[in-house]
Amino acid sequence: MVELIYNAVRVSASDAVSPGCTEDGYVSPTDLVVHSSSREGDVAKFREDWKAAPGYIRGLCIGSLCLGALLLAFLLTTERWSYLSWLHDSAYGSNLLSAVVGVLFGVPFTVFFLDVLSKDQAERSEKRAILSTAGRAAADYHRTVWGFLPTAGPSADAAVTIVVAKAEHFYTEAVTRTLSIRNPPLGPEVSPSTDVWQRAAAAAAAFRDAVYAETDLRTSRQASEWARKVEAEWRFLERGLRIRLIAAGCPWLDPDTAQAISRDLDILTGPDAKCLKETRRAIHPLSGNTARTLADFHTLASCATKARTWAHALKTLTESSRRPTDLWPAAGGRAAVGD
Repeated sequence: MVELIYNAVRVSASDAVSPGCTEDGYVSPTDLVVHSSSREGDVAKFREDWKAAPGYIRGLCIGSLCLGALLLAFLLTTERWSYLSWLHDSAYGSNLLSAVVGVLFGVPFTVFFLDVLSKDQAERSEKRAILSTAGRAAADYHRTVWGFLPTAGPSADAAVTIVVAKAEHFYTEAVTRTLSIRNPPLGPEVSPSTDVWQRAAAAAAAFRDAVYAETDLRTSRQASEWARKVEAEWRFLERGLRIRLIAAGCPWLDPDTAQAISRDLDILTGPDAKCLKETRRAIHPLSGNTARTLADFHTLASCATKARTWAHALKTLTESSRRPTDLWPAAGGRAAVGD
């Protein structure tokens, strides 16, 4: 009986609506199973709350229940005792004892229910607060990630795609097509070709120009500073809010997404972020008939490898940055940048 009252109080406090019940009151057998499981969960929750209640509340409930039961038994047996028949003859005395029994049964459990409801309200308030904080942090992180682009909307995605395409072309010309020069097969030595170098250098210049034209990153230093700012926003989410979100029963990013973000940030803040500076040095000067050595080809191939890795990390980071805002949308709406 106590558990039924407890469940009713919890449901009314949380404005819960029974799922699966149609307007005409029909409930399917499947829903009955769900409700049965829900009742079992409510009973378990009641037991947990009872164990977690302060000792004085539990003692008050048990003591009042026992005293009320004794008084009720006393009232039910007074008819057999002639010297106590005045209790039944007197409406005042009978009503007074009945009221005392009601108080002994009701007040302690009311205190217990109020204690439980206050804890539930505190948990809900904490959950709302952490979700609000996470929403604002996710929106800030999202804006910071897309802050390296001068434009927003679909054109922002197109800009990142162009940078990746130029990095892939740079890799093809400087790494794939120079493999026989950098690692010659057994036999006659292969001399570096001016035409091959010019194509690779032109692809390197195209990659650098695409970064300049499509983004606000002009130097490797700017790219590193932007990445460190993004990393600071991400660390606040991962280290500052993750534990609080999980403790409040709120969702967190799936492990693959979280690991991918950390991995991309390691790339964007690591040696690969220097690809812009190293590429500019490797192809300067682009004009002239100066013969290029095998070391020049190796240097340019290293730049192309870093540029390709850096560009792909840039793309995957911008794509994954939408996930936090999907989980914890900010109160004022999602950030418009990159959406």
